[in-house]
Amino acid sequence: MARVLVIDNSNNGVLKSKEILENEGYNIEGCEDFESSIPLAKEKEPDLIILDLDTNSIDDVKRVLNAPETASIPLIVSITNKNNSARIKCIVSLWNGARDYILKPINKDELIQRVHAQMKLS
Repeated sequence: MARVLVIDNSNNGVLKSKEILENEGYNIEGCEDFESSIPLAKEKEPDLIILDLDTNSIDDVKRVLNAPETASIPLIVSITNKNNSARIKCIVSLWNGARDYILKPINKDELIQRVHAQMKLS
């Protein structure tokens, strides 16, 4: 069973992703605090990380992508689709090495397909 780490300061974000992805057979770990995410990733060894950009920054994206514990783990970023700057943050994340992005509110089918695609690429 593939393991996914969801880093989202909103408990609702973690719970929604967890509910959707566990129904698809994924093992989900949720983390509401970015500072504990790298140690948790080291301990749980996820196959994929989903990082919320609403409460985390591009610097946090870089930290995940460059930390020895997480550098080899594919990263999907998520953000609320409020305006064009949300998409720009996603594009900047892709330029820095994120593999994909998803806009919130999360569409169940889109999340599943994006996660499945990253599992096939890994």
